[in-house]
Amino acid sequence: GTPFTFVINNNGTSTTYYSGGGGQPGIFSANGAPAIQHADGTPVSPAAPAVAGETVVIYWIGDNVFFIFAPSLKSVLPPDGTASPSSPLVQCSASESPVAQIGSINAPVSFCGLTPGLVGLAQMNIVVPASLTTGTYNLQIGFSSRLTSNIVPLTVR
Repeated sequence: GTPFTFVINNNGTSTTYYSGGGGQPGIFSANGAPAIQHADGTPVSPAAPAVAGETVVIYWIGDNVFFIFAPSLKSVLPPDGTASPSSPLVQCSASESPVAQIGSINAPVSFCGLTPGLVGLAQMNIVVPASLTTGTYNLQIGFSSRLTSNIVPLTVR
C-alpha cells in the first residue's frame, strides 16, 4: 500500500495521529501518546498506567484494514463514511490471528474488530500480562504471528 499520514487540522494547528502504510496496522497516537484506554474509557498514560491483569483498548487503523475481517461479516461492513455497527460486531477473522506484545511478553487478545459507532476505526482489546512489573514497555500489534505495527510506549504498574 501507499504510505499515508492521518492528520487533523484544528484551528490552524495540525496533529499527526498516525503515519504508516503498506497494509500494516498502525496504533493511533497524538503528540507521542498512544490511543489506548482503560475499560472505563479513560486514557492510559504515565499518570494513569495500565494495571497488570486488566484489559485495555488499543485503537488502530491500516490501509488494508478491511481485508482482515471475517468473510461471514463482510456483508455487514459499513458503507464508506458511515459508523460501524454495534450489532453484529465486525470482528477480525480468527484465521488472521490478531497478536499483541508488551515488552517481550505476548498479551492475550480478547477482541479485535471495528469500533462500534465510529467510522473506519478498529480496536484490539488486550489483557495486560499479570507477570509484568512496573515500568514502561514497548507495545506492538499485528496479525498471523507477525508484529508489524508501529511501536508505542505503554506504562504499567
